[in-house]
Amino acid sequence: MMEIVAKTDTGKLRDNNEDAISYKLISPAKLFAMVADGMGGHRAGDVASQLTIKEIHIQLQKIEWHKDPLANLVDQMNQEILHQAQQHADQQGMGTTLVLCCIEEDSLWITHIGDSRCYQFADNSLKLLTKDHSLIMEMLDQGLIAAEDMQQSKRKNVLTRALGVHKQVEPTIIEIKLQSKGLLLLCSDGLTDMVADTKIKQCLATDSSLEDKAAYLIDAANAAGGKDNISVVLIKY
Repeated sequence: MMEIVAKTDTGKLRDNNEDAISYKLISPAKLFAMVADGMGGHRAGDVASQLTIKEIHIQLQKIEWHKDPLANLVDQMNQEILHQAQQHADQQGMGTTLVLCCIEEDSLWITHIGDSRCYQFADNSLKLLTKDHSLIMEMLDQGLIAAEDMQQSKRKNVLTRALGVHKQVEPTIIEIKLQSKGLLLLCSDGLTDMVADTKIKQCLATDSSLEDKAAYLIDAANAAGGKDNISVVLIKY
């Protein structure tokens, strides 16, 4: 049977929380979970993230969990955010990231857009399953910046894809077969900008409960400065 814990925190510097999280354990072998991060510096980021989470939560219980239905769902959500912004002047320019995991038996579908992430911890190894849709990642792929310089770059939070920004949206959707047992971590960049992967791995490797692991990760991000909202979802499969 799977277990899941989800936590979100405003952080040390922000006045409001633009992150949104949601999950549902449909059966012992079937669940979905997601994190959305309202785009920082844009008006109504919290509206975009909460709208996305609420609507997708409803729709995931009606559709098949495969690539095309998931892609269609993301496209519909993109159109909904654009429409909402057109109807409300104070919401123009809002957008959000999304990382969504759907698990059924040993099948995992990951749908993501932006820089919210999904990690897998198994066999004492931490693996990043998603790839940020960001300018800094494109620069790394093109050899324009070294990996060790990414964290200090002023461009590290510039997104190349997000929901609610363009009329067409292109999420990345992957399917993975889960082997034996392990943990999945979904998170916003409020965690990964503050806490190194090595420290995340150390936390996930402990014998602590999922609740304690999630609390530790949020505390670590706040201890490092808490410059952004922090969201953590941990799934034990």
